[in-house]
Amino acid sequence: MKPQRFVFFLFVFFAGIQTACWAQRDSIRVRVFSGTQQLPVPEVNRNYDAKNFIRFNMYLILRGAFTVGYERILSNKHSVAIDAGLTYRDFLYESFIGEDFLTDSDTKVGIGNYFEISYKFYPKDYGDFDEAIYISPGFIKRSYDLSTDAEYYNGNDYSTENVDVGYGMTEAYLRFGYLRESWIFDNVFMDAYFGIGYREITANSYELMDSPLGGGAEQVVRNRETEGVPALYAGAKIGFTF
Repeated sequence: MKPQRFVFFLFVFFAGIQTACWAQRDSIRVRVFSGTQQLPVPEVNRNYDAKNFIRFNMYLILRGAFTVGYERILSNKHSVAIDAGLTYRDFLYESFIGEDFLTDSDTKVGIGNYFEISYKFYPKDYGDFDEAIYISPGFIKRSYDLSTDAEYYNGNDYSTENVDVGYGMTEAYLRFGYLRESWIFDNVFMDAYFGIGYREITANSYELMDSPLGGGAEQVVRNRETEGVPALYAGAKIGFTF
């Protein structure tokens, strides 16, 4: 393996997994005969066997998302991919913002949704997904379903009110990736990637404010804020082709 290829593995170490592979490629070359002269015609298409890639994104588990992806080859240089799944809670995001209601043990967690669609361009052909470099713009939308019971004083005693404290993210990105077959398992492939993007975060929260009723009474005021931030991406997907 050439040394420069190792750069694509800087972001993909997960539980000691490393990859390497061998490649098999069948090609078709058309030749035109004119008398005794044999003239080659430039190669315009290749007859690769694998056109589909099913994969699992290991690194999204750190973001509380459990997804399955499918990629379909359209031609030797182009493909489309869709990833979908369920979300639990994004611990990295929650630890960063540090809101008390997200770390409260009484916080109730539901099941959210994850959806991603992307296009991939392979400058040197996808090669049965083996030793392939790609460029990929894409779009992600994910939501997290959380709620909590907010306690407040109503003027006579304390009451609780269920409040939505969930959040969602809409993202656009540009990634660079590399595909290889594992040396540990035949027909198992690793897709390593890194990239940059833009993330819009919409978060629900609440605060206690004085009630118009007076007498020290409080009321629960719900808030919903949206913020755009730059995003960095690095990770790996593992799966099989057919």
